[in-house]
Amino acid sequence: MLSLAMKTLRARKGAFAAAFLTLLVASTLITACGLLLQTGIAGGVPTERYRGTEVVVTADQSFHTEKPKKDRFEPDTPDSPDQLKERIRLDPALAAKLAAVPGVRAVVPDVSFPVTLGKQTPGAPVLGHGWDSAQLTPFELKSGKAPQRPNEIVVGQRAGLKVGDTVDVQVNDAPAPYRVSGVAEPSGGEFAKQATVFFTPDRATELAATGGRVDAFGVLAKPGTSVDALQESLEKALPAHGFEVRTGTDRGAGEFIDDGNALALLLALAGSFGGIALMIAVFVVSSTLALSVQQRQREMALLRAIGTTPRQLRQMVSGEAFVLGLLAAVVGCLPGFPVGKWLLEMFQGFGMVPREVELVNGPLPAVAVVSALVVAAVLAGLSAVRRAAKIRPTEALGDAATGRTLIGKGRLFTGLVLAAGSVALLIASAFLSGVAAAGAASGVAILLIIAIAVLGPVVAKVIAFLAAPLMRRYRVGGYLASANSTTNVGRLAGSIVPLVLAIGFGCVAMFVQTTQVRVAEESGKTSITADYVLTAPQGIPASVPAEIAAVPGVSSVTSLRQTQLKEELPPGTESMNDAIDTMVVSPGDLGKTLDLRPSQGDLTKVRGNDIAVSAATASSLDVSLGGSVKLRLGDATLVEVRVVSIFEREQGLGKIVVDRALVAGHTNSQRDDQVLIKADASALPVLKAQFPDLVVADGASVEAARTGALRANMWINLLVVGIIMLYTGIAVVNTLVMATGARRREFALLRLVGATRKQVLRTTRWESALVVVSSIILGSAVAAATLVPISIALSGSPMPYVPPALYFGLIGIVTVLGLAATEIPARLALRLKPVEAIGIKE
Repeated sequence: MLSLAMKTLRARKGAFAAAFLTLLVASTLITACGLLLQTGIAGGVPTERYRGTEVVVTADQSFHTEKPKKDRFEPDTPDSPDQLKERIRLDPALAAKLAAVPGVRAVVPDVSFPVTLGKQTPGAPVLGHGWDSAQLTPFELKSGKAPQRPNEIVVGQRAGLKVGDTVDVQVNDAPAPYRVSGVAEPSGGEFAKQATVFFTPDRATELAATGGRVDAFGVLAKPGTSVDALQESLEKALPAHGFEVRTGTDRGAGEFIDDGNALALLLALAGSFGGIALMIAVFVVSSTLALSVQQRQREMALLRAIGTTPRQLRQMVSGEAFVLGLLAAVVGCLPGFPVGKWLLEMFQGFGMVPREVELVNGPLPAVAVVSALVVAAVLAGLSAVRRAAKIRPTEALGDAATGRTLIGKGRLFTGLVLAAGSVALLIASAFLSGVAAAGAASGVAILLIIAIAVLGPVVAKVIAFLAAPLMRRYRVGGYLASANSTTNVGRLAGSIVPLVLAIGFGCVAMFVQTTQVRVAEESGKTSITADYVLTAPQGIPASVPAEIAAVPGVSSVTSLRQTQLKEELPPGTESMNDAIDTMVVSPGDLGKTLDLRPSQGDLTKVRGNDIAVSAATASSLDVSLGGSVKLRLGDATLVEVRVVSIFEREQGLGKIVVDRALVAGHTNSQRDDQVLIKADASALPVLKAQFPDLVVADGASVEAARTGALRANMWINLLVVGIIMLYTGIAVVNTLVMATGARRREFALLRLVGATRKQVLRTTRWESALVVVSSIILGSAVAAATLVPISIALSGSPMPYVPPALYFGLIGIVTVLGLAATEIPARLALRLKPVEAIGIKE
């Protein structure tokens, strides 16, 4: 039957062009996403300070919890890990265990902390380290000697200092004078992403303020020891979870923790959008092949009537799908490589992936994509031919002539179950709040779109029935369009489903992001009541807020930075909660600089292990005012805290408020992101003069910077949504062109019985208008069913933020595609003389 499949493909090139192009574009997009996945897994960030050491040991930034056991005999297994944004540091005692591993020559601890060096000018951040870690690069002294006293430092050449100079150095306390004992240069040239200051090892440990814990251990190998052998030995010596033994480019992720997290984000983005592209491909290809089989009903009927078995019919169609899928996937994966590189550059342009990350090319994504799309195409073909293969030979011709208007019982039952599931999720989301409500609502769109695809003919029948009274008022064009739509619901369904998918998915993907950004911006604007906000590129040292408070005219000062906490659940309990955005503040009267709308308790009591939580978070944590709860800090350290205040406004800055003392030593930096100031105008010149290195702005001006990450996420999502919508648009056009182009004999018959060319065109316009309008209504309803619960969960309002330009732009594109993809093929089909067109084979 494969030879017969090849013959039908050659004879019906136009009919299969739609499925081929759809699979080709899908192959390109999914290959690009696969390359990004491969880059996130196998790629890395070039190391700078660790480039002279073979192996670097760091903590595992993925916090593992235990899966709930099904029975007491089941062994403990780690659950899906959570990627932590704050660095997990290591016990210095681990150095002795690492040094005992065969092949290890030396184990060097390293700590890192931001430093303000004299009149620091904008540029690469300055980081402090202990002089003992200089050998990890290594650094070479160009003049002077290593630091011997607590007030001595070694600087890099770019600092512009010489041996014997005295310079003010500030870490977290007030600036203090240090003497330059030496000037050093890193082997291999200066660093691109940082400048370095070395202290004595003891002084560096003290300034890092991490309780003696270290960021990483550099492991130097004995001569003749291979890196791979040393890595394997170290991994055996360490527990299975909690540590990372890094070599090669993986060392960079251990040095630059934010860059390592960015690679994890790249994995999530690529996996998410690749999965969406594959889902759309399956839907559209299934719809296209189903339409192709429907248009070949007479051919299928004749084959059954002359003795073709159901198995042979399935083999023929699956063979066609196999050849189509293989050719399209192979051809389409080739442009996936430059598209993947372009996508990576776009992510880098938005600051979500480091510029140093390079695309990891390889055959694995292409092989995986070809295999997946071939399987998807074959399954789609088998699904499309399922009924034609089952029909009895004696009924085949009659069924082909009369057509089939509804669907089988199994498909009807499946569609109703999916529809019921989406309604149940929608109702459930109304009784949830926060992340749980948004998560439940996001599943509604997927279930509804699948349900509409499964129940397509039934949905089309209902649409045709409801539109019939209006359309039949318009004599020839409207009457014929209504009759065609009512009779041929399969063709109507095949045209509506792709457009509903485009509108529903496009609206949800775009307007969830715009709603999040709008809620965060509005909440932030109303939350910050400070007159001025101070920021600095490397953060603000802890001693600065007290100095600001002493400035005449300043009435209140609050330091602020961001971290994340996570609920600690009993062993064996599976967590569904994401990390909780948290504000770290300096204790004081927060009411003067922040308006979080407290409903219970007192925000001024946030001190030590006493915290404030939003009302939604309190409900999620199942804790009330005065209650205690166990949380994991940003580096997975377990703490028990007490709730002393509950507030309502959570979307702007964070859902939990904690004292800076609680997270001291448990964040990447001990410095603050912002300082909120309540002061009169007379204090502004003094602030600018006394703190020239800080940026002073009002609350409104800092808003753009504060929501920059959300906006970057929004534009990244819009970019990828735009690409997928382009792909969906191509698929929609193909489907509509295919459906209209196959009606040449029908148009010829209408003209032979007396219809004019204009009347036929008027009929197709009515049909396309019905398709477009019904698709807009259904797609918008699917989007609303998802967006309304999410908006309620985020802001308490049922109205999501839908920019009119984006919505009507999307609707306009879909309308133009729907109308043009019907009008142009119809005009081309009507160029033929009716007598010639009626004789064209199907």
